[in-house]
Parts: sequence; structure tokens; C-alpha cells
Amino acid sequence: MIGSANYKILPAPSADWAEGYEIQSPDKVFISWDTPIREMFENYSHLLKASAYGELYFEYPVRIGNMILESFQTRFPAQDDPRPFISFDAHGVDHGQQDKGFSEIYQNLLRQFKQPVAVYKDQSQNLLRSVFHFKGMDLVVYRQGIVDRGYVLLRWNNNRDYPYLMENAAYENKMVLSAQLLWREERLYLAEDYKRNLCIKQVPPVIRQELQGDATVIWRDDRCKMLGFARGELAHLYPEADVEHFSIQKVDDGRIGFGSRLQVHLKPDYWRPCPVLEYIGEPGAVHFFDDHLRDLEELLQKPVQLK
Repeated sequence: MIGSANYKILPAPSADWAEGYEIQSPDKVFISWDTPIREMFENYSHLLKASAYGELYFEYPVRIGNMILESFQTRFPAQDDPRPFISFDAHGVDHGQQDKGFSEIYQNLLRQFKQPVAVYKDQSQNLLRSVFHFKGMDLVVYRQGIVDRGYVLLRWNNNRDYPYLMENAAYENKMVLSAQLLWREERLYLAEDYKRNLCIKQVPPVIRQELQGDATVIWRDDRCKMLGFARGELAHLYPEADVEHFSIQKVDDGRIGFGSRLQVHLKPDYWRPCPVLEYIGEPGAVHFFDDHLRDLEELLQKPVQLK
């Protein structure tokens, strides 16, 4: 505890908000926001600690910009993950002066960044959410509630691009097309969040020549035991052994929307599907994947379940 508060604001402004954060260990260590998770565990595991609830903390307070925070955490990841951390949370409160925590931190951010890029207020819930942006990073500031009105939640979201995550030369150099489906349908969309799903890669050159206009290609590679889905500039690549099954989920509801989604269920977390392809339909016309179910099962050689 830094006095009655779990944070400290330094008087001098800082120019390294966008660069990273500094661990306040005896020999201070500055870590870039772009550092891959596996490098964190290789080089700084002695500065990390895990909670029983799946969170990852630091052994020492952390300085970000001109703020020192005792509470700075993220979700505990796989230690060989090639991605940087996508988000961090910090909780700021002054137990001695409830009003002080939020106001002091927020006013400091206004001095540092002039003004947020977005603000949302809900007076009935005493809710305030402000977003400050710096070089591909978003700092989201939340305040809610009346009793603990000095409490503030700070969340850092990393929105930067990391093209190296989509490289896959090792597979591209040996892949073969054992069987394929080619769909030309403008209402199809491929899930593209490659930072959430490491199976999303750039389209292999062998497939790229097929992707003209609104084309979507699905293929099976019997040599490499891979299943692929490609559209536009990106592709999903799943080892056959990792796939439990596929599913089709439909929505035909004017309150929600109209469409259907092809999802992959991976082992061991097969109960948590990953979106692959989405079809944007119309009322009563959301059965695109249903109509191709038999073709999908024959090509993928995996069950395709209707939800």
C-alpha cells in the first residue's frame, strides 16, 4: 500500500506511456507493450506470480507513465504464447479518502493526454467510461457505483498490429490440396481476429490464386493433416487432430439479426466454439451452411452439428 492508496502519481510528466511499463524491482526493468508472452516467461519469470483464480501479477509495483500502481494484472496465458499481452487491468482506490482515488487519477490523465477520445456517461448508474489513446494502445477508465465512488478500474487494450503472427511459411512450403470446396457468395465473411485466434494466418499462395472476387475456399490437406478456410487475405488453419467437431448456429430473429455461423470446436475446450465463417442472411433465409452440410462433412471428415 502506498499510504492509504494503492497508487502513486509522480509530479513530473512522462513521455513513455506508449512504450511500455516499468517493474519497480530493486533493479528496475522496463518492458515493451510489444514483448511476446513467451519472452516474458523466458526472461522475467522471477518477477511474475500467479493467483488461484487464473490471474497473472507482478511481484513489485508497476510504473506506467507517471503513475505507480500496486494492482496491475492480466489473465494467465500459455507460457509459449507468441503474442504480446492483449490487455492489462489495474484497480485504483484511496481507502483514506474515497472521493480522491478516481478524481486524482482521472485529472492526472487529463493533464497527460488533454482529453479522452471517447466518453460514455450514465447518470442513473453513476457510470463513467473514458478512453485515452496512444499509438495503438487504449487506456479505458471506468467508474461505477456510489458507495465506493473513489474506486477506478483502468484497462489497457493493445490494438496494435503484429503481422508476424500470421506468417506460416513452414506449412505453405509443404501443403497440398487433397480436396476442396469453392463457394462464390458475397454474404460470407471470415472471422479475422488473428490476435485472439492463433490459427488465423495469411492465405497460402496455393490458395490465393483461387480467391477471386467473392470466393471462399475450404480445403483438406491429407499430407499435413490440416483443414483450411480462406477468404480475402486471411485463412484459418486447423490440425485435424485438434478438431473435435464443427457446428452451425443460426439466428432468425428481427430483434437480433439474421444469419448463420460455422464454428470449430477444438480439443480439449470443445464446449467453447471458435467462429470461422459467418453468413449474413435475411428473414427466413439463414440456411446457407445447412444446405452445404453434407458437402462439409464429406470434405472435412468431421461431424458438423446443427445448433
